[in-house]
Amino acid sequence: MRTKCTITNRLAELLHKKDPVLWSSPEEMICWPSIYDVMSWLRNEKNISIEPGACASGWYLEICKAGNVLKYDCSGGTYIKDLEGPNDAGRFDTFEQAAMAGIEYVLTKILK
Repeated sequence: MRTKCTITNRLAELLHKKDPVLWSSPEEMICWPSIYDVMSWLRNEKNISIEPGACASGWYLEICKAGNVLKYDCSGGTYIKDLEGPNDAGRFDTFEQAAMAGIEYVLTKILK
């Protein structure tokens, strides 16, 4: 069953290509992983942190190589990318939209 916070079919396919042992194919998935599950996997297994943040014009997104000491923020790591969103201010309208854009960017551009 998919909920608002679960990933899209496209992201499920990309995850399955990156790690078929851990991530089932979309057709075989009984319970779709949440955005938070995927962000945690990227942070803990691939050492990449996706960090959506709120501002007056929407949600912004930073992608960083997680640091050795702090695995949960960009302050201890290497900055990789700041993604622009689709709204007029170049931001994302929701946390989920920003997080999924970051996940897709990492799976397609960084973890080739």
